[in-house]
Amino acid sequence: MQTKEGLTIKDFYKKYKKTILLNRNILISDVSSLILAALFAQVIYGATIAGENKNLSDSLLTSLIEYAIETPIFLSLFYLSNKSIYSDAITRKPDNRRIRIEMLGLLAAFSISDMSYVIIKIFLQYQLLASTSIMLQPYQAALFSSLIAWGISIVTVNLTMKAKMVFSKNELIWYYVLIMAISISNSVITFSSLDLRLLYDNVVIDVAALLAVGAAIAVLFMQKIKSIIDNNRAFAFIAVGIILWATAELTWTYYQLGLRIENPFPSIADAFWVIGYIFFIPALYSISFNFIKSKITPVTSGLNTKRKEIIAISSGAAVATGIIYIILSAIFSGQNPFTLTGKGLTGFIISATYPILDVIMLVPAASILWSLKRVDPSYTHWVLICAFVIFNAIADVGFAYAEIINQEAANTQTWVWDTLYNAGYLCLAGALLWYVRFSINATNTNRALP
Repeated sequence: MQTKEGLTIKDFYKKYKKTILLNRNILISDVSSLILAALFAQVIYGATIAGENKNLSDSLLTSLIEYAIETPIFLSLFYLSNKSIYSDAITRKPDNRRIRIEMLGLLAAFSISDMSYVIIKIFLQYQLLASTSIMLQPYQAALFSSLIAWGISIVTVNLTMKAKMVFSKNELIWYYVLIMAISISNSVITFSSLDLRLLYDNVVIDVAALLAVGAAIAVLFMQKIKSIIDNNRAFAFIAVGIILWATAELTWTYYQLGLRIENPFPSIADAFWVIGYIFFIPALYSISFNFIKSKITPVTSGLNTKRKEIIAISSGAAVATGIIYIILSAIFSGQNPFTLTGKGLTGFIISATYPILDVIMLVPAASILWSLKRVDPSYTHWVLICAFVIFNAIADVGFAYAEIINQEAANTQTWVWDTLYNAGYLCLAGALLWYVRFSINATNTNRALP
């Protein structure tokens, strides 16, 4: 029997032996820890502090126990699986030093995966225990949350192992630091108590937005002192756009913390956000066109054709998004979307404007990702720029529909979308800081850069 690659099963196993054994060991260790931790969750639930803290403490303790069980089992299985692979060719004795180095490398590579697993698991278990509509037993909440987090984690682990072979050491460190920053800051929002969540939510988002502003200013400063003048207008537009969005975030904070308006939508903050798009959109299209230009040799009328195609796709996508938004709003709300209670026509237009503008930004972002080559020294920079656009688009769609469908529920769910906005701002900051740190020296020789 052969695989699609034309390999026999035996050859396929030999080729992917390490990956297969790695996933087998993960599966065994995770299933073992999942079952034991679920039993532990049921036993200790009655012994923990009563009230809301009871759910949180049970979730935290269960996660710690699960990690304490899973890690030793995985390392033991890893040793048994690899002692024949890493062995002396003559004596056949295991090379314990090499195995230990591999173990440490795996633990470092899995650190991001483990962190995301713990955060997702704690959050889900806490929400399941706190839910009054689902009413799960502690062991059930522990099992469900572990299964979901485990599914996400095993995908992350395999992507991490693939990334180790594709990305440079500096890039991996940069991604790890960025993911840790996103995870930690979003945890501050997610696990804060209800009476303090509004404060922490606003502080985290404002800091992330201001960090992106600082990074944008740093790029402009570095361009100036290095006399980089070729096509740097796009960075200036990005800097203005993020300054406007940071101003919007600070205005939103003033409404919530200063004026005590729980959900100030629509407000002056929306004006700053919408105007910010006016600068982000031409910047992204300029960058996208530069990438297209760099791929056409010699530059002919084909460049204008590609530009017209992107603009046509953007226009069509914007119109389609507006129509779909109106239809889905009517379906989900069961009302005429233009006359929804408490919103009116102005509120609906503003809420519909965000996804339309996001789609207009997504088209050049997709074009950049499509045209991007791994050999480009600014690869990480552009990937993170596009991640910023994607995170923002998802958050806008979620927030807009929440406002249209159920404003009362939206008032309590703003923090959910803010975790995505926070991730977007940090990705933008990471992209710009990466450019300052690693890519700016290559700008003069790389005409694909803005």
